[in-house]
Amino acid sequence: MTWWVKTALWLLAATVLFAIVSNSYVLGRDHANAAWSKRWAERDAADERAHVKQLEQVRQEEQRRNEAAQEQQEHAERQNKELRAAVDAGRGHTERVQQQLASLRRAASNSAAADLVEATTRAALVLPELHSRCVGDRRELAEAFDRARLAGLGCQAQYRSLLLGRE
Repeated sequence: MTWWVKTALWLLAATVLFAIVSNSYVLGRDHANAAWSKRWAERDAADERAHVKQLEQVRQEEQRRNEAAQEQQEHAERQNKELRAAVDAGRGHTERVQQQLASLRRAASNSAAADLVEATTRAALVLPELHSRCVGDRRELAEAFDRARLAGLGCQAQYRSLLLGRE
């Protein structure tokens, strides 16, 4: 064998070895890239699932808060209606008492005995009228305080429901 045949065989062997090594490298790199791509895809999918789950939890919490606020508002409206009914009933009772008082006044002014005690009757008639005016003023004030109290209780209940939702 001549030296150029030996050199050609060595070059051929080196080329084959280089081809095998480079092919192995490319296959290994492609395999590693595929493995990492799969991991990234799994991570991205897990992140997306976690994001969707978190959004759903936020929506549910918002819906719970809205329902609690709506429930508190409905409760306050029911209490307001009950309060108005009680006030209306009280007004009706007061009006009946005032009508009875007016009829008694008329009866007292028509009688002969009223002429004898006219001064006492006038004083007695002024005091119940003054009392009914005070009762009316106090009733209006109580209604305003009741409305303010119910509104405050509604706000307080909504605030507590928001605090409980955060914990």
